[in-house]
Amino acid sequence: MRQMYFFLFQGDKDLTSYCEDIFSKKDAESTPFMTTGIEFLIEKLEKLDEFKKFVPHLKNVEKDNLKKCIASAKSYRSESPKGIFVLNHGDFHVKNIMTKRNKNEELEDVMLFDFQMCSFGPAILDVMYGIYMLCDPSICINNFDEIMYFYSSNFIDTLKELKFEGEIPNISDFYIELYRHRHFALFLIASFAPMWYALFDKQIENMNDVIDSDEERKKMYGNLNYLRDLKPILQSMFYRGYLE
Repeated sequence: MRQMYFFLFQGDKDLTSYCEDIFSKKDAESTPFMTTGIEFLIEKLEKLDEFKKFVPHLKNVEKDNLKKCIASAKSYRSESPKGIFVLNHGDFHVKNIMTKRNKNEELEDVMLFDFQMCSFGPAILDVMYGIYMLCDPSICINNFDEIMYFYSSNFIDTLKELKFEGEIPNISDFYIELYRHRHFALFLIASFAPMWYALFDKQIENMNDVIDSDEERKKMYGNLNYLRDLKPILQSMFYRGYLE
């Protein structure tokens, strides 16, 4: 599907009017849920010896991280946009996916729904959302390159099947995109991930409890399952240069 959107955009079809992602909202830079994620994460990690080595790096990127996420979401609007742009789902998590299996319990089909946050932008944003919000942390660490290869190679092969006449990206181009928009990954693990852990562990009953209350949000960062999974992911991000 994304390959078709890429195909259409290159053919001057107007897909850029789709901009319903969270970073395109007028109050994106003033909503506490959007602005306090890294701050609250740092506040928690400063109290934990095993995480203290990450704190200086998080403090270094905290100030501009949200602004960079907003710039990423709007990067196609620049005079000379660089990147691989598609129509993203925008809310790519497990509750918005339906699967169909055959009698042998083998995956047969996948359907996405709830497109109210779909937005035109860098393809890699949905990829990162999938990696950090859908996958088990061990998969994030051990199968990261495998996921990237699967996505990018299928993207490229589909464009070839469509007989796309423009410039087809290389696998390395997707890694360039990954690093260019790396700040989105940090936003996910600092703002969205704690909320999902709290929901799954029944620490909170609904998202409004944490969106509207700083104190309730702060409690999420003490979730033991979140902290357990956070350490190897932060370490991986550090090695990849995401905390620069």
